Amino acid sequence: MSYALSRATGPDGDTRWDPTRNTWATAESPVTETIRGILNTPQGQCLVDETAGVRWDRVDKLRTDAGVTAEAEIRAALKRFVDSGEIRGLAVTVEVYPARDTLLFDVSFEDVKLKALRRVKGSA
Repeated sequence: MSYALSRATGPDGDTRWDPTRNTWATAESPVTETIRGILNTPQGQCLVDETAGVRWDRVDKLRTDAGVTAEAEIRAALKRFVDSGEIRGLAVTVEVYPARDTLLFDVSFEDVKLKALRRVKGSA
């Protein structure tokens, strides 16, 4: 049982469907779904909170420092969750493939309320 009700989303941000209940799937960790949304949103694109999201525009995938810059931007976007105590033990890894114009990130953390490790993977 979770501490709050939230819709589960896939890596692309689309809501997952539970055919057994004929409704959307329930997320195990609401903070994980919030973080997935933050990572899938460029900063300034959220109408409710323009500060939410990652500054992907600062990451140039062709530069040698793209991985370091992306990690810093992800950490900056998630700082509010660390500072509020919702998550701890934030770990971010980034792999950059300039030839494919792809950046892969792997973010793991502990959901403090559930006392469980969570992980979000994605690309930018």
